[in-house]
Amino acid sequence: MNQQMSRPANNASNPIFWLFYTVIFLTPLMHGKTQFFIVNQLYHRLFFNFALLSLIIIVTLRNKSLSFRISGFEIFFALYLMINLASIYYSTGKFASEAMFLNLLLGFYVYILVINVVQNVSQLSAIFRALVSSTSLLGLLGIYQGIFGTIKTDGLNLLSNFGHRAQGTFENPNLYAGFLVLVIPLACYFFLFGDDKRTRICGAFSVIILSNALLWTGSRGGIIAIGSALMLLLFFLYRDRRLQEMKLIAVIIFLTITVYLSGDAVSSKVSETPLENGSAAYNLIYPKDSELVNVDRRLETYKKTLPMIWDHPVFGAGLSTYRYNFIKHYPEDELVRTNSVFHAHNIFLNIAAEVGLLGLFFFVMMLISLFRQSALFITGYRRYGIETMSLFGSLGLFAFLVHNLFDYTWTPQACQIAFFLIASLIIKQGMLQQKVEDSVRAPVYNIKKKIPLTGLLLVVIFLLVVSVIRPLYAFRLYERSVYLYAANDLPAGLSYAQKAVDTIPEYPLFHANLSIFYLRQWEQDKAIDKYKKGIAELKEAISLNPAESYFYSLLGEAHERFKDRRGAATAYIEVIKLNPDDIELYHKVAFNYMELKEYEHAIIWLERAGKQLQKAKQSDRKSLLIFENCLRTAIACDESGQYAMARKYYKKTIRLAESEKIICNIGPLRERLEYVEKAIKENNEKAVMR
Repeated sequence: MNQQMSRPANNASNPIFWLFYTVIFLTPLMHGKTQFFIVNQLYHRLFFNFALLSLIIIVTLRNKSLSFRISGFEIFFALYLMINLASIYYSTGKFASEAMFLNLLLGFYVYILVINVVQNVSQLSAIFRALVSSTSLLGLLGIYQGIFGTIKTDGLNLLSNFGHRAQGTFENPNLYAGFLVLVIPLACYFFLFGDDKRTRICGAFSVIILSNALLWTGSRGGIIAIGSALMLLLFFLYRDRRLQEMKLIAVIIFLTITVYLSGDAVSSKVSETPLENGSAAYNLIYPKDSELVNVDRRLETYKKTLPMIWDHPVFGAGLSTYRYNFIKHYPEDELVRTNSVFHAHNIFLNIAAEVGLLGLFFFVMMLISLFRQSALFITGYRRYGIETMSLFGSLGLFAFLVHNLFDYTWTPQACQIAFFLIASLIIKQGMLQQKVEDSVRAPVYNIKKKIPLTGLLLVVIFLLVVSVIRPLYAFRLYERSVYLYAANDLPAGLSYAQKAVDTIPEYPLFHANLSIFYLRQWEQDKAIDKYKKGIAELKEAISLNPAESYFYSLLGEAHERFKDRRGAATAYIEVIKLNPDDIELYHKVAFNYMELKEYEHAIIWLERAGKQLQKAKQSDRKSLLIFENCLRTAIACDESGQYAMARKYYKKTIRLAESEKIICNIGPLRERLEYVEKAIKENNEKAVMR
């Protein structure tokens, strides 16, 4: 067996294998991020669906059947898949549910193809070399993001939106870390047990790159997870003579952490915008107050998830509906107002809330079956000294689950495919392992004997259409409506926007887009019914996603154009709850209250803006914003007759203009200050005479 693993087989005559190899190589890189992120992801899912489905059809036509193992993992995975499919029909967010189910379906495709396409250990090793290689390219991007931070670009934007926290091509750094912890143990495998010297050298570079990238994500959960996996690996390899190489991995990771703990010393030399509080790695060891608040928020999320589970204990509230369900239960919660709720930050709590305790049971049993199968091979490894990838794949799954105790990274397409790739590795390794007892291997069955192949393909194609074509069509309609709006073709654009809403009525962005068309038409023809329809669509978007500040901003602007000052102020107040750092919003609220002659409310909001400005970080605009806020407050106090406060703020405004050298005409301010002081003097004289 060792000789077989040291000599790669010649696979040049197997084009199907190389097609599958190419698809796996593209898996991490195709999880891209553009300005139209969701549309972009649909294209990628469509690509993977058709690529993997085409390969399944080719393999079936070539072999006349599909084979896979019937064991505990497959049975519980099938039951878990059925629970997820059923949850789509009672879910409140069918679009997100279908997208999540599609990721599970992609994992199912990959699992079937590994079982049927891979014929020997060298091919299995080649598949995972492709995964590690492409992930290393993604790791280089993460290191680049960690060093250079955010750079504004047009079109394709692969740079970090989280300052100096690397996120690769994922939505946020934690999802990126979740994918890295799956792949790093496999990179360690190629470093320790590669087929040749070149493979081991490449494995060493991959370990360095991926550990660096993981560090730049700033994910404490990811660091804890990979550290736990490495400790477990040392436990399994403590008798191995190549343990010295494992110590080398520890030295590499330690040196990496030491270098990046310099924080500002690294980032300030290579970045135009150096970190104020150190690098992501620095903040891992010395957390900021905001990070400690983040831990408290996660603990609070855990507590509030339990009542949500007990409300729908058996089947859950629906796949990918955690956020909507949380907002429904706690609409006034601070986590909702700060837009901090996306998932439960724990994979088991999240699954229980979405697909119920029954779905969680099948998921846990699926994991137990998989780790039990892996444990048998690990026993074989310890007994026979066979160099197997099953151990390292299992460590990747272990690290993934440890990370998901603190976060939730089960949703991305790349994580799903990597998870099921490793699962298929564990199962396929048992089929290829000749020196493990026969009792380890489960019987192989022919799918054609159980289910007609035509019916299976029809079901898969139907799920493909439901999961991809409908939302893709809706987003094409949305894009077309945006283009027509820019071209000022409102009737045609309105038609496309309405079709997008009709296609996916539960997606809030489509309702907001439709409202923009109605409000634009109202501005042209002043038809009150258009205004009412626009406001109704905006309120529908807000009801679907109350944590999105953009919808409230649109509502406030619409009320302002209609001269509904109170409605505008109320809408902007909701935006402030979600974005308390935006000073312009405070000024908009104050302006609308001043238009209503409610100066007391205007002064309250201007003073809140002043307090918020004092907390803001030092910047070139801070002094100017404080100057503007003091001037607005002085005018509001002057208009309301509160001359004492007006004098205070006029003096502060003049003092700021002189000390900060703000270019303005101070003469009228001094004249107004004299008038206010005169009014105060007259009021005092009248009070004395009384």
